[in-house]
Amino acid sequence: MIIFYDKSVPYKRDKYDGKEFRDIDTSIVVTHMMLEIEELGLGTTWIGSFDSDKLIENYDVPENQIPAAILPIDCPSEEPIPSKLHFQIKSISDFVYWNKF
Repeated sequence: MIIFYDKSVPYKRDKYDGKEFRDIDTSIVVTHMMLEIEELGLGTTWIGSFDSDKLIENYDVPENQIPAAILPIDCPSEEPIPSKLHFQIKSISDFVYWNKF
């Protein structure tokens, strides 16, 4: 499943600073789609790293549509094998910056 958002539809915080929310709103929708896929007994993962230009070219996507995510959908394995990185634990300092006021 390829999820797009329409760049011609404004989702802006116009009253204040004009911040656009298309990517945020799309992320919320994709998250709910993933939860529903799981509820149906299927599996998926969020693919966000892809060549959007090739995707647009190969699928003849209208100009106003921006690809945001790809959700492959399949039946989950009965005996899943975790990635090699699954059990590596990083320090919280690798992710969090503590600002000392």
